[in-house]
Amino acid sequence: METYRHSENNNPSSDLVIVNEGAPVKGGDRILLRSGYHGFVSVNNFIFKDWLTIEAESGHEAILSQFKATGAFKNFYLKNLIIRKDSYLGTENYWEADDITHNTNACMYLGSSDFWGKGESVKVKWINVENN
Repeated sequence: METYRHSENNNPSSDLVIVNEGAPVKGGDRILLRSGYHGFVSVNNFIFKDWLTIEAESGHEAILSQFKATGAFKNFYLKNLIIRKDSYLGTENYWEADDITHNTNACMYLGSSDFWGKGESVKVKWINVENN
C-alpha cells in the first residue's frame, strides 16, 4: 500500500514522506470484499491523504476477526462489514493467538502512539461487531 509517515519519529508535526510509492493500493481506493472470512486487519503507521475504503461488496457478507490500527493512522473508512471474533480460523484458540491478543483482545482496536504520531479519521458505517 502506498501510504505516508512522519519524516521524524516522535515528531508528529514533521513532514509526511511517502512509503511504497507506486504500490497498487493507495488512498482514494476502495477495497471490495466478497462473502467469507478475510482474517484480521492490523495496520501500524498507515497514513493516507485520501480515504481508503474497505467494504463488503453489495449483497456480500465479508467477515473479519479483528480490525486493529496502532501508531499513526489516518483516513480509513470501514463499511458494511462483520467483525466477529469467533470467525478466527487460525491454528490456536483466538483468545490465545498473538495476532489477536497483542495489546488487546478487542474486535476493533484503535490505539495512537506519541512516538509515531496520533491516530485519527477512522469512519465506520454499517459495521456489525460481535464478541461471542
